[in-house]
Amino acid sequence: MKKIRLPIGNLSTVAIGNPHAVQAIEKLINALSKDNILCIYGPCGVGKTHLIELTKVALLESGVLENEIVHIDAEEWVGRMVAALKSNRMDEFKVEFDAARYVIIEDVQYYFYKSRSQEEFLQFVKRAKRLNINIIVTLSSNPLEQCDTAAINEHLISRLCSGILIPLMGPVGDIKKKFIVGYAKEKSLRLNELILNCICCNTNDNYFELLGVLNTIDFYHSIGNGVDITISDLRVLFPNWCF
Repeated sequence: MKKIRLPIGNLSTVAIGNPHAVQAIEKLINALSKDNILCIYGPCGVGKTHLIELTKVALLESGVLENEIVHIDAEEWVGRMVAALKSNRMDEFKVEFDAARYVIIEDVQYYFYKSRSQEEFLQFVKRAKRLNINIIVTLSSNPLEQCDTAAINEHLISRLCSGILIPLMGPVGDIKKKFIVGYAKEKSLRLNELILNCICCNTNDNYFELLGVLNTIDFYHSIGNGVDITISDLRVLFPNWCF
């Protein structure tokens, strides 16, 4: 059978800059890994959600049915669990997750300081191993570095770390330049090397911030009747930058 690859399209630099994450996800999709849990971690803006969306597309292309994938963020999971507890319908709450082939839960740090939510999630992780359910979670930080035992149960940390831990990096170096060049091409922006380097040097390694800067430049460009962006324009738009 042909191996499934992640569809690298828009925002491809997220995947290009994090090859280990892509490889781990593809192994899970192609059932080449015995580990049933993949933990992708990194701060806001490094592309965790984008990789999750690429993963869902790849799963569907591999033949996994849409109803065999459960994709939910931890906040919604907690809300639904609390509602199930109040209505005495916990068995119904568990059915959807136990029947899936892939369960994707984003922002697992939302479970922090919620002992009952952590216990329910831990029990699900144990069942998932027995039921051959693959779990992919995203987290804002490395669970191995979580020292606050009041925030998260040590048994849950052990379970999260029992599979594959993958850190994500934001746009840095050539990856950031490729992202900017790709955006400029899509928006028909002409950015010379001086402008490109200026943007790179004055933005953090965060796709959200970088996208905000580029959207601002694009808007300024659109109301300027197509005039090329200059250093003087950047001084107006971002007076606190270093030039």
